[in-house]
Amino acid sequence: MRFFIFVALCVVTIWCKPSPSVRIIGGDEAVDTEFPFMAAIWTTTSLGRYFCGGAIIDKKWILTAAHCVDDAKSFNIQLGSVSLSTFDKHRVNVNATDFVIHPDFNSTTAQNNVALIKLPEALAFNDYVNAIALPKDALEDSTDAVALGWGQTDDEHSGPVDVLRKVTVVTLPNEHCKYTYGNQITDNMVCALGAFNEGTCIGDIGGPLVQPNGTFIHIGVASFLSFNGCESIDPSGYERTYNSLEWIKNVTKIS
Repeated sequence: MRFFIFVALCVVTIWCKPSPSVRIIGGDEAVDTEFPFMAAIWTTTSLGRYFCGGAIIDKKWILTAAHCVDDAKSFNIQLGSVSLSTFDKHRVNVNATDFVIHPDFNSTTAQNNVALIKLPEALAFNDYVNAIALPKDALEDSTDAVALGWGQTDDEHSGPVDVLRKVTVVTLPNEHCKYTYGNQITDNMVCALGAFNEGTCIGDIGGPLVQPNGTFIHIGVASFLSFNGCESIDPSGYERTYNSLEWIKNVTKIS
């Protein structure tokens, strides 16, 4: 049995807290307006600053991983652009401090690894900044999906990439995921893997796993990866969005 880890991608710090962010290994660069719900999140804590992904689910709410907000003092969130640094007139930068962690989150086991960041003002939606739909039904096995993020693209080079990347993956039955991770896997989790071992890496944690269905549906929150590294053959792990749907709606008042 292999163990999974949760690793924050440190960007400006003297100490790296071993919690959030886990590659878009393989895949392609995204283009403007393709995923207008994507959020790049820099989290500042008392011990440093690190990078995560997230998704807009409402004009005032970002869905991400609990590991990405635990002990947070503030957030700088970038929306509306696939690039983290290139000048883009459509980029929106938001500073926020309010967040809500799932009450049953366990930082050791990654159970219920979901959280919500509340924005200080409502976003103005357009082609570049918009919300993703939440699921209406439980996630099925062998679902075609897309993983998204600015995380590392291999185990050798640290730091987020400049342009958002996407990769096609397929969700696995939990029984298959347990072949790798054992009983660490619970019903709230789901694993996914690409045809050539593509998946998430350091810097992708908190980002969405989405299902193309005419429009995109948020089906998972990137939560963990294998201790063997991003380029291993082990699947990436996500928290099932549907299993936290009641809590999300209670907090955000999204109908």
